[in-house]
Amino acid sequence: MFSDECYIPDIDEGFIPPINSINFFDNIGEGYESNSSNNIESMELIGQGSYGKVYRITRPGISGYRALKVIKLEKHEQGMIFNEIRCLSRIKSDYVTKFYGAWEETDPEEFGKTRYCIEMEYFDGITLMEWMSMRKSFDIVKSTRIMQQIAKGLANIHSFSVIHRDFSPSNILINQNEQIKIIDFGLSDFAKDQPRRLIPPRPESVPHTYSLMINPIKAIPIPVESSSVSTHGTPLYRSPEQKNGKKPSTTDDIYSFGIIIYEFFAMFKTRMELFKSIPNLTGKGQLPVRFEECFPVISNLIRSMIKNDANKRPSASVVYEQLCEEICY
Repeated sequence: MFSDECYIPDIDEGFIPPINSINFFDNIGEGYESNSSNNIESMELIGQGSYGKVYRITRPGISGYRALKVIKLEKHEQGMIFNEIRCLSRIKSDYVTKFYGAWEETDPEEFGKTRYCIEMEYFDGITLMEWMSMRKSFDIVKSTRIMQQIAKGLANIHSFSVIHRDFSPSNILINQNEQIKIIDFGLSDFAKDQPRRLIPPRPESVPHTYSLMINPIKAIPIPVESSSVSTHGTPLYRSPEQKNGKKPSTTDDIYSFGIIIYEFFAMFKTRMELFKSIPNLTGKGQLPVRFEECFPVISNLIRSMIKNDANKRPSASVVYEQLCEEICY
């Protein structure tokens, strides 16, 4: 098991910040900056979506770039921004974009309206979804190490009692060095349960006989939320509990991660191939024969992660350990 240090800042889980001042998130926790748009040195639009825009910015006296997410929400949607701030400010992980500060301000484009700003680490990468669509070949070791990073990141997130609730390839960034960051905590929640450690059965060893290189990728900006995402997450990756409106749990993320791992290793040529394959996996626990022959450890791991009984799904740290075994095979 890996031993990443975890530090939990002193933040009240029930804290809902007031919205009556420019820096209404100043009291979210110690160590965060009291920023505003007033002292931004340069500002370049790098992405936009249904909820707002993302800029690459610089500030006087601070080296390098930062990302600024500017979000416009109706009053009934403000819970999304509160959730994202509460979760980002709590999590300390190398696999999650760092949170620097947040504030609200008058929207210069729409008189009398308010916009919400989140300043965070700038990560020069593309989504895992885009990365998968661009790759031309497969390297088992590199691919497994990418999944290990994601497992570590998810374990870190869960260690802070945070449930992502929209865990999908669109909310994972990857750069040219194949480093990852988990993003977009707008649908996140806090867990009351503790993740379980359940180890899937080990299959017979089947050696891997191929190792191909992934072509280099061109980095593009951080994305913002997709309009296709409902309040319960991206449909393909939703757990049965999410679909049925049950209380959120860390096991929801584990289920989603199981689908991600399958998609990542199967290297489908089209999304339609993935959609057609999912019912056999989620309904019958069946994987393509060739997939099982090539990835025996991964196959058993995926099945354990999407079990109908959520209590029997492994924790993210166990997923990490099983991915280590895949490299050993």
